[in-house]
Amino acid sequence: MERTIFLPIYITTLDKIEKEYLNLLKQSTQYASESLIILLNLPKDFLSLPKIKTWKMLQCILSEIYVFCFSLSWNYDKPFLDINVIINNFCNYNVIKNLHSPETVYYILTKDVEKFNNHDNLDLKLVKFNETDWHSDYCDLKLDLNRDESATIKFRENEVDQYECVALGGTFDHLHVGHKILLTVALWITRKILRCGVSVLDEVSIKKKAGYEGMESLDFRKNSVLKFLKLMKVDSSFEMDVFDLLDAFGPTKDDPNIEAVIGSLETKRGCEAINEVRKSNNLALIDILIIDVISKDSVKILESEDMGNLKISSSKLRLYLLEKVKKTTQKRD
Repeated sequence: MERTIFLPIYITTLDKIEKEYLNLLKQSTQYASESLIILLNLPKDFLSLPKIKTWKMLQCILSEIYVFCFSLSWNYDKPFLDINVIINNFCNYNVIKNLHSPETVYYILTKDVEKFNNHDNLDLKLVKFNETDWHSDYCDLKLDLNRDESATIKFRENEVDQYECVALGGTFDHLHVGHKILLTVALWITRKILRCGVSVLDEVSIKKKAGYEGMESLDFRKNSVLKFLKLMKVDSSFEMDVFDLLDAFGPTKDDPNIEAVIGSLETKRGCEAINEVRKSNNLALIDILIIDVISKDSVKILESEDMGNLKISSSKLRLYLLEKVKKTTQKRD
């Protein structure tokens, strides 16, 4: 039976992640065999603030948690561990109650077992935090809430709490923590419609990618994106449009309803090119949000040997997978 760990963590102040949660994250990553579900509890006053003004802070918190767990999972030789950070009171559903799979045993890891004795999911097994595994070198992780690399490039004049319609795009092969941060922030800043393009690649383009033999199909990639979005947020009035992206611009070049595009440092130039096309098409320019997954101070909390594992990319995962298949085949022969 596969093991999924459910871990609630509480951010009481926005300037740090307390060291006890780093230890809980470490134990959860080590113990989980299928997935790690982290229920992120943020301060109520933070949740009530305009999402457009708080996305950089949210991105910082998500990045530190995701990168910390990904680096550990890589060191534990399970880089495909499915790590998901769900924001409580934003996702709009009871996460514990919705944990169900006949092939999976669910565990909750906590210091306060008594707090969860009356949980809604009777199949959820309680596991007390093992303080003998406490990592004494950990200290509170300070959060860099004002990263210079993250930015909103403003073109729209009106100030709103959220954008009505936001667009983003990518290959989304072997959906990893960098993708998940991008998609979560996109949901955070969007009120009604999120349009996410998944790249359609021809054979020539595919073969240019490292480890291309391990690439997932277009349908699989689209389903992975949609499944993740629905895990992060349940809202019948919210439209999640995951579509085939046939070129660099998709609907951003001619859809007047799109108000913003979100991308990474690597895709910043492409995002800027969208506005050049919109200008030539006599459309209003849209805001550009650029996220930075790993800050310069991101993982000081990790041991030095972990630092080389912070390159988070689909190509790295494909190459790892192909190497695993190669070794397995050699053993059989």
